[in-house]
Amino acid sequence: MANRVIFDQAELRRLVAELGKLDVKLQKKVFTQSLNATTRKVVLPAVKAKVNARSTDVFRLPYPKLGLSTPAISHTTPPGTLRKTLKVKALKRSRKRVGRLVATPTREALGIPDDYPGYYPAFLEYGSSKLGTKPRPYLRGTFEAERGNITRFFAKEARKRMKIYYPKGRLNL
Repeated sequence: MANRVIFDQAELRRLVAELGKLDVKLQKKVFTQSLNATTRKVVLPAVKAKVNARSTDVFRLPYPKLGLSTPAISHTTPPGTLRKTLKVKALKRSRKRVGRLVATPTREALGIPDDYPGYYPAFLEYGSSKLGTKPRPYLRGTFEAERGNITRFFAKEARKRMKIYYPKGRLNL
C-alpha cells in the first residue's frame, strides 16, 4: 500500500468558496480545464515513471490449445512502447461528474497478435502465473502516492484559470 500523504484541506475549502462565487458554467469550465491540466502534467508523468519497462523482447509462450507451439518469435513491440503510448482520455460524459483516465494502449498499438491470449500491461500490473512474474503495479496506488502534488497543482491551476475568467471580481465574458 502506498504511503499516506496528509494534505491541508483548508486550501481546497478556500478554493471551493472562491469557485462558488462564479457562475455555474464558469465553475465547470475552470474545474474541467484544471482537471485536464493536472492529469496531463502531474498524474501521467507519475504513472510513466512507475512503469517498469522491460529491457528485452518478450517471446511467445507455447499455448498448445491455441496452436501456438513454437516460442521463437516476439509478440510485442520494442521495449519502452508501453511507457510512450500511455494516454489521458476523458471518462464517459455525464451531467453529474467529470473525470479523466490514464489509459493503456490497445493490443494493436502494442503489436500483440489476436491469437495471443496475453496482454502485457495486465501482466505488469497484476503479475502472471504462466510467465512466473510478480505484480509490478504502475497504475494502482499512483494517485494515493501523489495526492499532495496533485491537489497542490490542481488548486494552483484552478486559481490561475479563475483569474483568466474572473479577474478582479468581475466576470470576463
